[in-house]
Amino acid sequence: MQSFADPRRRGGSTLILLDRGNDPKRTVLYISSLIFKIVLLNDSRMDLESVHESVESNLQTEISERTISFAIDFLFLIEKLDVDEEGQFYAL
Repeated sequence: MQSFADPRRRGGSTLILLDRGNDPKRTVLYISSLIFKIVLLNDSRMDLESVHESVESNLQTEISERTISFAIDFLFLIEKLDVDEEGQFYAL
């Protein structure tokens, strides 16, 4: 069984590492950096829907909720993003 982090897996936007057949802007790492930039530059806290809409607007393409979730999880793991009691994200 391959994990979503396996660079051999073909699945488009759920790859963490760049694969030759995929758009670099659809990787979890790229989207994580974009989310961090969006939340950091936004002076107020943002909910998940706003973050998702901002990412899609910035990339001018649809991004799956799964990919957004992986990207946000990554930002939590590296302690760059947190969430308050109301479900609003903010940069650390």
